[in-house]
Amino acid sequence: MWDVELYVVRGHSMTPTFSEGDRLLVSPVKGRSFSFARGDVVVVRDGSDGDRRNLKRLIGFPREEIRLSEGVLLLNDLPLAEDYLGGLPAVIGLDDHTWNLENEEFFLLGDNRAHSTDSRQLGPSRLDDIVGTVLFRFWPLHRLRLVSAPAYRSHPTTKVVGLRSEG
Repeated sequence: MWDVELYVVRGHSMTPTFSEGDRLLVSPVKGRSFSFARGDVVVVRDGSDGDRRNLKRLIGFPREEIRLSEGVLLLNDLPLAEDYLGGLPAVIGLDDHTWNLENEEFFLLGDNRAHSTDSRQLGPSRLDDIVGTVLFRFWPLHRLRLVSAPAYRSHPTTKVVGLRSEG
């Protein structure tokens, strides 16, 4: 009836948003169509192990520039305010790095930036590596909630809808 998959959170890369043992309902990306909003939490295939899945937040879309500069996360030259980090730093360290995303590339980050292996180390993720979008946390019951993309003060809510390319 519903097209969802169940996932259990393992690890701490999405703390404080998700904790070890949280149970999630995920809407799989099936076929060729997709729809993502900036800030969606997605399940992505691990680049080194195709069977392993990781939970990350979608920060950058195709053809955007992501820059880490002096401890600030910049999206198209504007700082990205990330209230969901719960006071954790958006960037660890003062190194400068820039990524110019190509077609079908997305920049994904864990909310716990000090303990997350993500696009900062692995580079952008391809559209085909995104397995699904997190819809709902159903366990533990005291943390039950719908999961939706946040509103960013510095950037309008952006939604990308499209079709996967052939081949």
